Amino acid sequence: MRVFLMCVGTRDPFWAKREGKQIMYSNLTPNDEPYKIEGPILTFFKQFLPPPERGDRIVLFSTQRGPKVRDPTERGGEDTKAALKQRYPEVTVEHFCFPKEIDPSEFVDVYKAMEDLVKNVQKSLQQGSEIIVFVSPGTPQMQAAWFVLAHSGKIKANLFRIFFENDRSRVSKVDLGPLVINDLVSLAIEAFNRLDFAESAAIFERLASRFSGAPQRLAAFCKDIALFYNSWFNLDYEMASLGQLEKIRETYADLLRHNRSLKEALDEVQEALQKRKEDLSKAKAVDLFCAACRKLEQGDWAESFWRFATVVEMIEVARARKAGYTGVLRSAAHEYLKTKNRDHALPSLEDEDWLFDTRNASVHQAKPIGEDEARRAQSLAKEAIWGYFAIDPKDYPLSLPKLSSLSNSLQELMA
Repeated sequence: MRVFLMCVGTRDPFWAKREGKQIMYSNLTPNDEPYKIEGPILTFFKQFLPPPERGDRIVLFSTQRGPKVRDPTERGGEDTKAALKQRYPEVTVEHFCFPKEIDPSEFVDVYKAMEDLVKNVQKSLQQGSEIIVFVSPGTPQMQAAWFVLAHSGKIKANLFRIFFENDRSRVSKVDLGPLVINDLVSLAIEAFNRLDFAESAAIFERLASRFSGAPQRLAAFCKDIALFYNSWFNLDYEMASLGQLEKIRETYADLLRHNRSLKEALDEVQEALQKRKEDLSKAKAVDLFCAACRKLEQGDWAESFWRFATVVEMIEVARARKAGYTGVLRSAAHEYLKTKNRDHALPSLEDEDWLFDTRNASVHQAKPIGEDEARRAQSLAKEAIWGYFAIDPKDYPLSLPKLSSLSNSLQELMA
């Protein structure tokens, strides 16, 4: 008996390519019918030999609509199940969903949920069953989770993927050796580039458990750096403290002596943390701005907008307090600055009114925030920071250019 496990992707069971654009399954219309292409799962079973037969099981995992799921694959999962049942009527096809609460772009969420789903499937397996995992569909985090589950021995399976040769798809077995180690390193760096530091740390931790000697220390260092930045972005100053940074620097002092770019990056972090002790309100505003930029980069327009607005709110209250205001509400601080004829967080009161009117409409009227609104809010928050603190966030260790440079250094370290 063979059991096939796989996640459902946004191109399952079909997708289309028209006018140079890829159209995912959930967006297909009747006009796309002539351009429809079989998705990865149907393609896999068409090429896999021997094909599914009586007694085999196919288990599909999909995402369902939830707070952090933008493109749920549940409907695609049901339709893929129906298509497989039609093609292989003697095969058992099952379909399970990840919990609504997971974020498919966060490795830790995906890994824990997938581990639970796999455990439930394994409980029902007959002795001697062969497990076959098709890793290609789904998010990169789902692919990484399959690798980690297999590496850790939590699932004993043969892994397969689809690759393309001369524009033709081929099914190949995944070698759970150096190739996958390299894949995991790439996934860890990719997660760091996406600013998914918790996911990056989890993958580096798994890599450290597979290594020994110097490679183990390199992976452990990358894990500690990713965890530090994750805490910093979450404004967890206890875990992203000068003490924690010093601990990292002492533990890996020999490594930093031989890597100038990493040492300079941590020197900049140390300087920023020392300044935080001198002016906590300034540090919180800039940290929150960078955290908002992270959400913006990840495409979370609403969350980034709210954080940018909060930065402006913090600076408005800080300006009012400097002028003698003793309250905490932005609206009252705003009126106080008006009566005192003092500068506001933003030079244009029209911009300030737009920012908070838009935020209120989002909260109280469920009006969606788009990319244009989020980017305008980013520009206004940056203007407020410069006007009050005379800081350009692009020179800050949490800025996207600085993080990109750090990611490149980590990649060179792991090469």
